[in-house]
Amino acid sequence: MPLPQPAQAQALIGATGARFVFPLGTRGIARAGAAERPLGWTVYWWGPGMGVNPHAIWVKQRAASADSLGPFEAMVMTSINDSEPPQSSGVVDAEVLARTREGRLVVEVRGRAAVKRTFPIVPDSVRLSWPVNSEGTRGAMIAVEQREPWH
Repeated sequence: MPLPQPAQAQALIGATGARFVFPLGTRGIARAGAAERPLGWTVYWWGPGMGVNPHAIWVKQRAASADSLGPFEAMVMTSINDSEPPQSSGVVDAEVLARTREGRLVVEVRGRAAVKRTFPIVPDSVRLSWPVNSEGTRGAMIAVEQREPWH
């Protein structure tokens, strides 16, 4: 049974790129966050190889001042198998980018090598989560369309 898609949310993974589009309005709500605490959006997936293969893309953004937000930083996260409590390590990949487009956050993985590094096993679905205020998040499961995101 297909997963219901939140309005305008999208998850595409192809051989040469991937794109994840957060629902409309999830970008503007984040302005309520505290200046000293980074805001975070996550693309998370489950599958074989947890602890070895990546499991998430975490996008963070800090406030540059009281009324403006700084640049995005996207990190590819991998679980650390033998850590107690469970932890993840993150790597900044120049081919994994986050930006806003028409009021929405868009995360892109560009190029065949970056797709293979990030998704050695392509998931059937991902969970998108986004900030709703300075303390909480919301999320939605999104079915992955396996096609090139550039068409």
